[in-house]
Amino acid sequence: MVEGRFPWVTVTSTAPGVHRPSGNTAPSRARRTWQAPGSGAVPDNPVEPHPGPSRRCTVAGRLEGAPRPAVAPDAADTDGAAGGEPSPAGGRPQHARRSTQARAPARRTVVAGIATGPKVQSRCDRTHREGVTGRPAADTGATNSPVSHSPPDDEDAGSLPPPRVEEVADKVFAYIQPDGTWWINNTGFVVGDSVVLCVDTCATERRTRAFLDAVSLHGGSAPRLLVNTHHHGDHTNGNWLMPEAAVIAHRRCRDEMLHHGITDPTGLFQAVEWGELHVRAPFITFEERLDVFVDDRLVELHHFGTAAHTTNDVVAWMPEERVLFAGDLAFNGGTPFVLMGSVAGSLIVLDRLIELDAEVVVPGHGAPTGPEVLETVGAYLRLVQQAAGDAFSAGLSPLEAARQIDLGPFSELTDSERLAGNLHRAYAECSGARPGADIDLAAAFADMLTLNGNRPLRCLA
Repeated sequence: MVEGRFPWVTVTSTAPGVHRPSGNTAPSRARRTWQAPGSGAVPDNPVEPHPGPSRRCTVAGRLEGAPRPAVAPDAADTDGAAGGEPSPAGGRPQHARRSTQARAPARRTVVAGIATGPKVQSRCDRTHREGVTGRPAADTGATNSPVSHSPPDDEDAGSLPPPRVEEVADKVFAYIQPDGTWWINNTGFVVGDSVVLCVDTCATERRTRAFLDAVSLHGGSAPRLLVNTHHHGDHTNGNWLMPEAAVIAHRRCRDEMLHHGITDPTGLFQAVEWGELHVRAPFITFEERLDVFVDDRLVELHHFGTAAHTTNDVVAWMPEERVLFAGDLAFNGGTPFVLMGSVAGSLIVLDRLIELDAEVVVPGHGAPTGPEVLETVGAYLRLVQQAAGDAFSAGLSPLEAARQIDLGPFSELTDSERLAGNLHRAYAECSGARPGADIDLAAAFADMLTLNGNRPLRCLA
C-alpha cells in the first residue's frame, strides 16, 4: 500500500493485484436528501485480462422486423433535458437489494425551479460472458458525451436551462448541465471542513467558471482535489482553472491528455465558443484503486481493468453515502457511447458497478438517478452487441446495419447517430479485436455524420 499525506487529505492506494473490499456489503445508514441553494450559470500498456462476451452476442437485439427486446425503456424522464429528454423506465431488476422507495428519496434542484423527474428503471437478464483482453486505443479525443438530432438553425446554447446543483447526500453535490448532450457533462463535488474534492470539469471556459462559482457558493473554499473520470475534453478541459487542486486520474488518462492535447472538433460538431483552454494533465495516477479522504469521508476511486467508455474510466464511489459518480459509464436519457472503449468491456464494468448497490448514481450526462440506469445502459449495449453479431454474419457494413436495426424503445434516447460508432466497435470485437484496440475512428465518425443527415453533430456547449 502506498500512502501520501497532504495538508488537506490523506491518499492511500493498494498495490496492483491486491484486492480490498470496498465496504459495499455494509448496511446503508438512514439518510435523506437536501435542497441545495442556487448555483451559477499514446497509451502503452495492455488492458488487463477480464471476463467478457463471446464474439456472437447472446442477448436480445435484432435487425429490423425482428421482435423488440424485452428489456427496454417505456417512460420519459425529462429532468435536465432540453425539450424533454426521455429516459428508459421499467420494472425493478431482480437483485438482492433494498427497495427503491427505501433507498432513493426524492431530491429537489435549485436553479430555474426544475424538479427532479422519475427514476430510470428497467429489468434485464444478465448473462455470463467469456473474456477477451486488449490494449488501449488511440482516439481523436473529439467525442465525449451523448448527442442528439441536428438542431434547428435558431437553436443555441441560450435555449438550454441553466446548470443546477443537487445535493445527493450530506455535503455531496451533483452539478447538472442540461441538456446532457455532446460536450455538456455533469460534474460533482464533496465538501469537507478542510478540503473540497471535485469530480471532473467542463468543456468550455465559461461552463467551468460557472461550475467553480457553484463550488464556491456551496463549498466556501477553492477545490484542493480534482478527480478526472476519463480523458475526454468535456470532463478535463477546465482542469487548468483549478491551479491549486491535485489532479487525480487513471494513468492512461494522463497519457491520452498529453498525447491529444485540447481537441478542436471543428467540422464534426456545431461551432462552440470554447474560451481559453490549456492542458492540465493529472499528476497523481493509479491503475486499479485509490482511496481519497475528504476529512474523514472515504471516496474510493476504481478502474475495473478493461476498456469501457474509454481505456481509462474511473468511478468515484462513496460507500458510506452510497453515492456513485459514474462518469460516462452511465448516460441517463442519452445514447451510450463506446466507440473509444469496448462493448464487451462496458458490460463487465456495468456488472461491477451494479454490485456496489448504490443508492444514487450521478451519470456523466443526464439527471442523477438510481442504479437502474446501469441496467438500462447494459440492456442497450447487449442489443447493440447481438445486432452487430447478426449484421456482421450477414455481411452488412456498420452503416447498413445502423439503418436497419430496430432499437425499439431505445430509439427515444438522444444522440441516436451514436449507434453507428457503437457498431464499429462491436464489429471490431466480432472480428476478434480486444477491448480498447485501435480501430478506424474516422470511418466511424463519417458514418455517424451520414446518419445525422450529413450535418455537423448537435453541440450546444
